[in-house]
Amino acid sequence: MQQGIEVDLPKTSSAGVEMTDEPFILVIDASKNITVAKNKVSLESLKPRLRAIFQNRKNKQVYIQADQHVEYGIVAEVMAEVRAAGIFNIGLVTVPKAKP
Repeated sequence: MQQGIEVDLPKTSSAGVEMTDEPFILVIDASKNITVAKNKVSLESLKPRLRAIFQNRKNKQVYIQADQHVEYGIVAEVMAEVRAAGIFNIGLVTVPKAKP
């Protein structure tokens, strides 16, 4: 995972998936800032940035790490831009819920 960006991830009952390759993580923090490869980007510049990054990558997969306080609409807009960049394998990063 990326270090240095504070994100309060949503909790789920699922344990998640095992990752074999180094994941590409796109972060949306509580202030709705989008970070790609440790650089803040605007929603408008996200698609061309991702196209450039993924042009020569074999693993065309993005994990979105969105703060749980970010509105669903913002996450949906980001996901739409990721798809518009030609990346259709998108995962959402969560943390497991604490067991009672």
